[in-house]
Amino acid sequence: MYCSRIRQNRPIELETWLGISVSKKNSSDLIREVSKYFQNKPGFLKRIKPNGESLSVLLCTQLDYIKSERLYKEFLESLGLDTNKIFTAQIPKTEPRTENEIKEAIAHWPCSVKPGLPESTELPLAIQKLVKKLNTNKEECAISSIILEGPDTDSLALHTAFASAEETSTAFQHAIIRMIKTVSRSTSEYLCTGRTVVLSSEPCLVCGMALVHGRVKRIYIAGKDSPDAPYSKYNIHQNISLNHRIDVYRIYEISENNLK
Repeated sequence: MYCSRIRQNRPIELETWLGISVSKKNSSDLIREVSKYFQNKPGFLKRIKPNGESLSVLLCTQLDYIKSERLYKEFLESLGLDTNKIFTAQIPKTEPRTENEIKEAIAHWPCSVKPGLPESTELPLAIQKLVKKLNTNKEECAISSIILEGPDTDSLALHTAFASAEETSTAFQHAIIRMIKTVSRSTSEYLCTGRTVVLSSEPCLVCGMALVHGRVKRIYIAGKDSPDAPYSKYNIHQNISLNHRIDVYRIYEISENNLK
């Protein structure tokens, strides 16, 4: 069995930054002073981009520069830099995570990031064994939810299975909500922090959001998309406006992958 990451395929978001072109000769001290002064650079972005006989040095966002243009110009000129050599560049706004995102980001500006997360990978053996226990029919919300007791997905870790109450019309009796309530009572951690969850299908919107709020680390979905489609359509598990994000995977047999 294999699993593929559920993500919306869309271009990375860019924002306009300002940089300045400097000579490579005796540039070390100069760049050190610039780095001390302009400290709002995200950690994943490199300060310098080689450009022939010169170096392109990243300063700050265009918006920040406009707010303090006089002060910034005075500082740069105090270092002997020519402010006529300031240029604009389109820079990734958030850190790229997948292989495709990293390739796209580096095409705009050099980045220092870990190897990208693969879009597809073999399903851990322990998860494969758990999936075989699940009914994977199309469901309004996952009627079965399994949570691992620890973070290790490479061995058959202890786990607990939950099922939705029969003929329930309220989300509070769904397997996922019951799981979160039960686990939160038995741990000192916040709700389901760092746990791995295996679902019989994609959850409804309420349960999908509950898993994000519950701070689970990753989710494996064995069955079909749900009508609400909180992950496959609305991508709430990767919404940058929320304070937690989850890696969500759809499980498939290798024969299904060959048909794509």
